[in-house]
Amino acid sequence: MCNSECCISICMSIATILLALSSVAVNAADNPHYIMSVDTDGPGTQELLIGDYDKAIQRASLPLYKNSLAAHLTLCSAQIGLGNYHEAEPSCDTAVKLAKSSVVTARKAQGERDREGLAKAYSNRAILNRLLQRHQAAELDFASALRQKRQQDTIKHNRDVGLVNTMTASSD
Repeated sequence: MCNSECCISICMSIATILLALSSVAVNAADNPHYIMSVDTDGPGTQELLIGDYDKAIQRASLPLYKNSLAAHLTLCSAQIGLGNYHEAEPSCDTAVKLAKSSVVTARKAQGERDREGLAKAYSNRAILNRLLQRHQAAELDFASALRQKRQQDTIKHNRDVGLVNTMTASSD
């Protein structure tokens, strides 16, 4: 039997490690192999990490986060996790728009972090496009994400998962 303080400490350590990662696996209804990207400090991220997508949406939807890239990354990921692909579109699109704007106006030091956000936003929208069978749009978003030179392994993984699923679907 585990000492409750020990268990709590272990759970806290695991949660800290998960939060240190900038990507979270979302079990999308059609494909549990995509890796959605979020901002570790974003509203609703902790709820997203434990799979409480409704609570993540509730937190990230607060009016105070209307223009927050982190909130829109969370909303996009949570809606996809719930299988609500059409409901995810506005947040995925807004995340790309906010990230693009941030990169354009950023100072050099901040620009590196902003490019990370842009890579995440494009990658998430590419996954959504793939799930909606918009393969050409998905490829354009994956290419845009890869141009940011951030999250390369995650983006390539997601692109490859989509290609395998596309080929499998067309051979059925």
